[in-house]
Amino acid sequence: MSHYWISILLFSQSMIFGFLGISNQNIHQPLRLRKNLNNLSDGMLMGLLLFGIIPHVFKHWTESISLLAVYLIMPGVLALFIGHFLKRFQNIITLWTAVIFLFHSFVEGIAIGTSFTSQNFALILASLLVHKAIECFCFSNQIQQVSDHIFFTSFFVILNALTVMLSFHYGISLKENLFWLDNAETYCDLLTATSLLFLIVFCSQIQHDKTCSHIWNRYNFIGTFLSMVLILSFAH
Repeated sequence: MSHYWISILLFSQSMIFGFLGISNQNIHQPLRLRKNLNNLSDGMLMGLLLFGIIPHVFKHWTESISLLAVYLIMPGVLALFIGHFLKRFQNIITLWTAVIFLFHSFVEGIAIGTSFTSQNFALILASLLVHKAIECFCFSNQIQQVSDHIFFTSFFVILNALTVMLSFHYGISLKENLFWLDNAETYCDLLTATSLLFLIVFCSQIQHDKTCSHIWNRYNFIGTFLSMVLILSFAH
């Protein structure tokens, strides 16, 4: 397949799943349906973290494991204890998380591009397409729960799709000196994991009574199981 068609596929997929995540917040949908779908999305996001992003960080982490554990646990703990005090800054928190996610998408796009000529490119592409589909749907759904501005989330979805497409082309142009890529992926994944963990708990603190059930229900567990099956089925 031509790299032009692959870039269109990456762009289209990011747009479709990103806007699907936003559409779930449509006020014309019954509240019960919205809450169940949001719980499903939250569960899928946790599955993505547990079976996709965090294992990748762990695989390439070269420093102390206890330090890594602190990095992963601390954001959720902070959000749990000071989330209510940060409610006035929710738009800034959402913007900060979105920017980190864009860096994550940029590095992922480069990784797809640099593997374009490898023999197992089809498997790598399929794995990352599944990964990006879950990411785009869940993340746009999550920030739309926090943000009151649908235009912000829509702009993020479009910018994220462009970032993936353009970084893919940039990755193809890189022929050597790729030793930095694994480290860049590891630290971008770590930043993404910590920011998403903070956002999940923060959203639970300030919005969960409006957008999700008060406790984890079967939709959360179905979402986590679905992410696990999809990610592990295409793991390489």
